[in-house]
Amino acid sequence: MFLRQKPTEVLSLINGLGQIEFTKVLPVACDADISYIAFEVISDNSYLNEPEHIRGSYCISIDALIYAEDINNEKWIIPIEWKYTEAYNDSSKDDKSLEDYEWRKGEHGKGKERMRRYNGLITKSQQLKSLENYESSAYYFEPFTNLCVKPYGQNK
Repeated sequence: MFLRQKPTEVLSLINGLGQIEFTKVLPVACDADISYIAFEVISDNSYLNEPEHIRGSYCISIDALIYAEDINNEKWIIPIEWKYTEAYNDSSKDDKSLEDYEWRKGEHGKGKERMRRYNGLITKSQQLKSLENYESSAYYFEPFTNLCVKPYGQNK
């Protein structure tokens, strides 16, 4: 959090990964103040069929995001996920496609709603493998329930 408004340090952080040489970091537009790392980032539009689109609650967000430019002047959106803070110990609840609401046990209502929102998006994706039946598939087991796509450059 202390790095969020320090562009030199953020640039050093991403250049320390050694994969791509970045020349600058750019402010992330979703914060009210100038920020070079933003947290709980959502897009301006809801693309995931979710009923609410509120930063930090009731919708999927990127844990943290950096916007940077590389040596070829290409702009990159760099998503960051904090998986090390999450725990997945209850194997009886691993299959999120079969998850119930507390008040309706046995109907798999939460899982059905989750699949209603995301199955079509998985099928349309160019990065994810389509399936005939998504129920109990790898897409709905923790920690894979957070759909991941390849980071991409804005100019690509």
